[in-house]
Amino acid sequence: MSPVNDASLFGPNWGRISLSIKERAAWRCECRGECGQAHEGGRCQHRQGDSPEGRRRPVILTVHHINGLPWDHHPGNLLALCEGCHNHMDMPMRQAHAKQTRERGKGLRPLFEVIHEHQP
Repeated sequence: MSPVNDASLFGPNWGRISLSIKERAAWRCECRGECGQAHEGGRCQHRQGDSPEGRRRPVILTVHHINGLPWDHHPGNLLALCEGCHNHMDMPMRQAHAKQTRERGKGLRPLFEVIHEHQP
């Protein structure tokens, strides 16, 4: 995916929007297992800036678009997630994109392509 503050993808107000989602979450990951990982107590315990044992660097909170549409900033479509949960949730999409890239590199094209309209 493009850089987090890419206005052409997320829109010019993305910084303010993502900040409001992180504040809504009290700077704690909002994942309740949607990422496929079990979380003690039901919700991921990671908070912005924490340094959990076994991590090389502090936790960074990100904002995830549940429906995968980076221009859909409805608060109900956005979750504040730690990088780990966000990466797990995006894994199927990243794997699909990687497969498409490999196939294009071999000159293969899908029989049917799904086309998404960009709706700013």
